[in-house]
Amino acid sequence: MYLDADVLEYFKQRAAQPHAAPYQTQINSELRSVMERKDNGSRYSSLVEDEGFISAVAERVRERRAS
Repeated sequence: MYLDADVLEYFKQRAAQPHAAPYQTQINSELRSVMERKDNGSRYSSLVEDEGFISAVAERVRERRAS
């Protein structure tokens, strides 16, 4: 698996802290938490079906276009 250099560096820096888990363990832990989320990582997907939210966004767009 290839990771972006900045992502790898971030986890390596975290791993360098006292008593920290190795960076590979931390990456696996973060990926596992995404996998195990009830919303499968799509925390905003329910908003697409929320008519109140859609109406509020549409109103905000209308207000911004008018100004």
